[in-house]
Amino acid sequence: MLSLVAMFGLVLNSCSDDDDSAAAKAVLASASAVTFDASQAPGKIITVYSDGTWTCEHPEWVKVDPETGNGTTDVKISVLDNLRDGGEDVPRTGTITFKGVLKSSEAKVIVRQNGDAYRDVTPISITDMEKLDDERAAVINNLTVTAVFAGKFMATDGTRNVLVEWAGDVNKGDVVNVLGLKATDSQKFPYVAAERIETGNGASVLPPAEEITDKLDTWTGSPRTYVTITGKADGNSVIVDGATNVGFVVNTTPEIKFNKLAGHLVKVSGYYGGTAAPAVNIDVDAVEDLGVLEMIYWSEDFEWLIDWVNADNLTQQVGNTVGTNNLDDYCPQMPTPKVDGVSAEKAMENKGYEFLKIWHESKKKSECIYLQDCYLKFGKNSYQGGLKLPAMSELPSDQPLILSFEWCPMRQGDGTMDPTALIVIFENGSNQEIIDVPEHGMASGAVLKWIPVKIDVSALGVKLDSKTRITIRPNDANWAVTGQHRWFLDNIKVSLKTD
Repeated sequence: MLSLVAMFGLVLNSCSDDDDSAAAKAVLASASAVTFDASQAPGKIITVYSDGTWTCEHPEWVKVDPETGNGTTDVKISVLDNLRDGGEDVPRTGTITFKGVLKSSEAKVIVRQNGDAYRDVTPISITDMEKLDDERAAVINNLTVTAVFAGKFMATDGTRNVLVEWAGDVNKGDVVNVLGLKATDSQKFPYVAAERIETGNGASVLPPAEEITDKLDTWTGSPRTYVTITGKADGNSVIVDGATNVGFVVNTTPEIKFNKLAGHLVKVSGYYGGTAAPAVNIDVDAVEDLGVLEMIYWSEDFEWLIDWVNADNLTQQVGNTVGTNNLDDYCPQMPTPKVDGVSAEKAMENKGYEFLKIWHESKKKSECIYLQDCYLKFGKNSYQGGLKLPAMSELPSDQPLILSFEWCPMRQGDGTMDPTALIVIFENGSNQEIIDVPEHGMASGAVLKWIPVKIDVSALGVKLDSKTRITIRPNDANWAVTGQHRWFLDNIKVSLKTD
């Protein structure tokens, strides 16, 4: 609709068609676009630069003063009010073309004028909204709000659910009309970026939840289907015995403190947000605590990095080297993927992580830590990397504890496994206690696989409390040396030791 309005508005007025031998061969403008309010918009000044006489073309609702010039000229651009029948008309867009004698010398300035984008938009269903092109205006009436998250909410029409991006106030149970632009998230799921919320009428009931626990590895559903999963809470994930995939908690309503339920058997209910294996994304609005399975005090599965895995600035899909056993899987350096201008590296540093990077004296400083599909890769030839974990503020000082994680060495092109050997450093002030991790023992040509590590901290007499900092890195014989000592890391956890 907006494209049609712009097309009909482009009835061009020629400001000057005189043949001028002094016409410019080069024309530039100081702005590429200008935007105006729908009515009573003041004019805006731009500068046109040329090496001769320029002329212009523009829509009839746009005014240009002066309409021709020579050399450097300040030009005032103004617009007629964008009104129809006493109210704002739909937004419109046009182009001013400043030109000289050559087509290649033209300078174009886009003119946008605001208006009521929803004036002629017919209300549609959630299903019809999902079929729209992105950026198309949509109006969906009489939706019932079923869950409110930070900066967004879920709503239903009784048959289907929709995610609405909205920073304003809204409460569960409200009946609303949503006016916004159709958009698509990183999982290719549609949502509405709302610009207005109005009061609707006629409440709808949320469709019943679908139980997907037993089919977590194979289930695919419609966007925002209401589902339930039962399993062990671990970090931001719900772990189901025997399943490769996990339920990944993307958002929760404010009253839910999911991180407090680590190690508990839980039944989560929420809205399906797509699958990026192994994560089945869920926006959770209800959690039933079914009791303690394992007392977990701190955990990290890196699943929250999924937005950086799918970052728009990446030119190819981030790989899963261990999962696919493919040495050519893409692994960008941690500073490369960016979400809202924040790199994956900075996002981890904001959580208290510290990256350790070192290289042989024959090498120059370079990045050597990489992002995989929700885990990390460390090192390259003659460069080594490690990770210092954040302080774990809720660790008890009087309980026997287990530190566990999964790691895997990298395989070289000829099949040789990197001779990586890891250590764990427990740092308490100036005191350091170093624990050797058992060697990987993987033969040449072995398929890459995760190696579980469990360190019985209490049995070793190692101090581990809320002030302890833990580092995982290659040992000193693998540190600042030549050669390949690459490795992968995932699923770190501190839990209560049980008999």
